[in-house]
Amino acid sequence: MVRAVIDLRSVEFGQPALHELGEVVRAAKRQDVFAPVTIVVSSSFTAVTLRRKLVRDEFRPTSDGRNGLVGVSFQTPFQLAEALAADSLAVTNRRPLTKPIIAAAVRQILRRDPGIFHNSASHPTTERALVRAHRELRDLTPEQLDVLRSTGARAADVVRVHEAITERLAADWFDEFDLLKVATESIEDAPEFGLVVVFLPEQLSMPTSDFLRELGNTTQVLALVGLTGHDDADFDAHRTAQMLGGELDPAGIQIPVGDAIISLSDPDEEVRSAVRTVIMSLGDGTSVDRIAVLYPHRNPYLRLVEEQFEEAGIRHNGDAARRLSDSVLGRFISSMLELADEGLARENVLELLASGPIRQFSDRERHVPAVAWSRRARAAGVIGGLGDWTLRLTTHGDDLVEVSKRRRSQGKDITEVGDFDKAVAETEELLEFVTELDGLTTAGELPDSWPGLCDWLSALVARYLGPRSLLPVDEQQAAETIDRILQRLSVLARIESKVTLTVFRRTFEAQTADTVERYGTLGDGVFVGSVERASGADFDLVIVLGLAEGISPTRWREDGLLPDYERESLEGAMTLTRDRGMLDYRRYLAVLAASTSSILTYPRGDLRRGEGNYPSRWLDDTVASRGALSLEEAMQDDEQSWATLIPSFVSGVRTTKIPVSLNEFDLQYLLDCLDQNQNLAATSLGASSPFELGRQLIESRDNQTFSRYDGNLAGVVTRKGIRTDVVSPTRLQDWADCPHKYFMRHVLAIREPERPEDQIRVSALDRGSLIHESADRFFREFLESRSTDGEPVTYTDADVAAIVRHGQEVATELETRGAVGRPIFWARDREALLNDLRGLLINEQKREIRGRVVASEFGFGIDGASVGAIRRTLPSGRVVTFRGSIDRVEMTENGDLVVVDYKTGSVEPYKGLSSGEPTLAGTKLQLPIYALGARAGFGNDTTLVHSMYWFTSNNPGRWQTKGYDVTDQVLSDFDSTIDIIINGIERGVFPARPQENTWSGAGRCPYCDPDGLGSRELLKRWEALKLGEEFGPVGVLWDPKTGNTPTQGSPDD
Repeated sequence: MVRAVIDLRSVEFGQPALHELGEVVRAAKRQDVFAPVTIVVSSSFTAVTLRRKLVRDEFRPTSDGRNGLVGVSFQTPFQLAEALAADSLAVTNRRPLTKPIIAAAVRQILRRDPGIFHNSASHPTTERALVRAHRELRDLTPEQLDVLRSTGARAADVVRVHEAITERLAADWFDEFDLLKVATESIEDAPEFGLVVVFLPEQLSMPTSDFLRELGNTTQVLALVGLTGHDDADFDAHRTAQMLGGELDPAGIQIPVGDAIISLSDPDEEVRSAVRTVIMSLGDGTSVDRIAVLYPHRNPYLRLVEEQFEEAGIRHNGDAARRLSDSVLGRFISSMLELADEGLARENVLELLASGPIRQFSDRERHVPAVAWSRRARAAGVIGGLGDWTLRLTTHGDDLVEVSKRRRSQGKDITEVGDFDKAVAETEELLEFVTELDGLTTAGELPDSWPGLCDWLSALVARYLGPRSLLPVDEQQAAETIDRILQRLSVLARIESKVTLTVFRRTFEAQTADTVERYGTLGDGVFVGSVERASGADFDLVIVLGLAEGISPTRWREDGLLPDYERESLEGAMTLTRDRGMLDYRRYLAVLAASTSSILTYPRGDLRRGEGNYPSRWLDDTVASRGALSLEEAMQDDEQSWATLIPSFVSGVRTTKIPVSLNEFDLQYLLDCLDQNQNLAATSLGASSPFELGRQLIESRDNQTFSRYDGNLAGVVTRKGIRTDVVSPTRLQDWADCPHKYFMRHVLAIREPERPEDQIRVSALDRGSLIHESADRFFREFLESRSTDGEPVTYTDADVAAIVRHGQEVATELETRGAVGRPIFWARDREALLNDLRGLLINEQKREIRGRVVASEFGFGIDGASVGAIRRTLPSGRVVTFRGSIDRVEMTENGDLVVVDYKTGSVEPYKGLSSGEPTLAGTKLQLPIYALGARAGFGNDTTLVHSMYWFTSNNPGRWQTKGYDVTDQVLSDFDSTIDIIINGIERGVFPARPQENTWSGAGRCPYCDPDGLGSRELLKRWEALKLGEEFGPVGVLWDPKTGNTPTQGSPDD
């Protein structure tokens, strides 16, 4: 039996514990400054902190007349045991045990005999839970395991798996329990440790306590055990003392309390308040390295603290918000593993392209154009799989070539589709890249061993990220960490010869997610970290965040494998779930005790979760020590200066002495002006101040002036920057329909992202394309094979069959492109479109004005056209050149011309179209210019032209026509409207003109309503602006006083 020879002393945390430790070390070195002293600490962080603090003057020199720590070492129990047992374990060729190795053993055991886990044996949650359980059960004796086994079938199976893991790993691996046991057996041969001081031990395992007690038989061991004065919180301290063979005397130790409590609206305000407090403390002379800001959980506090400290320019150190998985290499590998595991889905490939500077070629430093390739993939309608990528990109490339030729021949605006030659090259390069990628990531051809997959992954990193030396320094450090992770994973082959890519991916991602990067250098700046990390340190000022129920203490969930009622059978040998909160409370009290001054903050809510909070029960001690009945009462009592209620962000800015940012400085200045009844409109702020910009926005909205926030870009958009001398009527219609849409689409070249996998039915644009293309093919064939002299033709059944055949060909091309939506809907839509093509010939007789067809898709002003561009001199003197393509031109018996423009959408937006209102306030511009194009090709300036829209559909168009004779008056009105539109474009008039919201969302403008949540406020703004005279001379298009009632077009226009 191990004999206890350990001197136990109870100490208060913070300065008392440090002074006691300093006196012990000084006494040990009084006779010999080189006398060895070993200080056993709970973590490496504590070791660094203690070393720095013990050399400070306030803790006295460690020997008479001298400063320094000669002969003093700081080690964790594991490091101390390793120094004794490492050689013994190395002789047996056993290696350190890691979580991935335990997880591999769990998988093997469950494959062989899943037991009660047969329904979830392969689930990662089961694996993680059994790994945690194994770690806990390693601290139990065989007798205790038997007791636990007897509590039920589930516990028995957990014990079975644990024992199987231990047996499976015993020969080749060792963990801290094995190390401590071997070290305990090797103590007689140990070197001279001198005095061993166990400083503030907590949650000791049984092997650790046995090791320390055995060490006490060979050298002097002193344990300084920290007490908080709270019996429940100190249960672990008393348990530790019992394990070390003694008892603690808590006499004289008082429960520590905070110096101030601040109630704030949410975590963001907590952090802002903490930054303000830090700045004021620095101004009062507190050293920056003597301040700590502590939080209960990383999320959301760590990122908030890091961001706001950076903005305020405060040096700090601690855990970084960025994990290894957030590094460029971490994101790249995660994306690559997801792609290899799940296949070449479009989103997986695009995520890989966006993960970092991906090299397009292995032998050249040229990075992929991720944005351009993303557009190409979406435009091609790629969904996933190499076959789909190949088919869709090849077809898309061919389509781009054909569309380029057709658009040029039809006079369409080439800027709408970009540089086609460049797009074709991008498509070819993307397909080449994806083909290579598929060859490197095809699941069936990948290695099935841990070393093989590690080597494969390293090769991919080298191929796609290039030489490591080209990466930034922090990314090179991340790469070195990932190298070490891959080396550890390679070792798993010793226990698991085969592995799937899914398991490899899961294991690797768990390692990178658990690896936290550090920010700054310890001791340089404010310490930022968790309450647990600050254990054993002392500070002049500590700010503790998140003191609300559910946060501190957190809501601990019952262990699903080993619930508390089974743990209770072991009479304290296993920690109960409900006791974990008390361990956190102990650490919280330890932090308060270790600080000269402490400020506690309580968030009343959390906007991220949409929840309200109650003050933490941990605040009760502080409240009671001040004689207050409750925190709420104290907050309302002005005499209770220790309790502060900050109602809001604005209140916090009002009361702070030192704004922490330029924005807060500006806001505080404005609030002061407001309190002094000054005119805020006359208050001057910097032109770049967000408040100044916000004020301009609010003022412009309040007084209904047309400002830059509404799309007034006068002076920003210039005539030189926007070409308006050569235009198409369709493009100008976009401005009349919605100037904001015109600006986004034609000036900024922004297109709505395409998601073909979400497309349910064929789009209105593709429906129209099918009708137009099929009709054009039919009539070109018709004109080549038959005479066009004489009366209008009556089409035969053969003609109907021919146009349907062309329709079937175009439908097949749409199917190949993947542009038809879901098959179940496409079957019906396809038949309806083919019926419309039949009706295009059958319903000819329904048109009141018709002639014989003389041209189909007749172009003017475009490549290969027989007619040049149409030039118009506008009332302002501007000369504008139009180009375009007419769907159909017909000639009557008396030589008049008929222009037909097919429409496949609703007739509703065209109501009111007539010779008296020929353009519907600029939203319908095609008929007049098409009439001029037809005159140029088949008549003269006196030829009468009737232009019409023909709604070529059984539903909703029902074969109606809307048109008029194009007279001189019509052309005069057309010229005036074009003049207004071009004037508006050149003047920079781009307000948003959203459509009325519909319950179905049909026709929603992605530019006015990008998030799909509605555009009611924009619509109200539009209605208010158009009633005034804010648009200047161009406002006549939308001014209700003029009688203009522009109707926005349907999606197929």
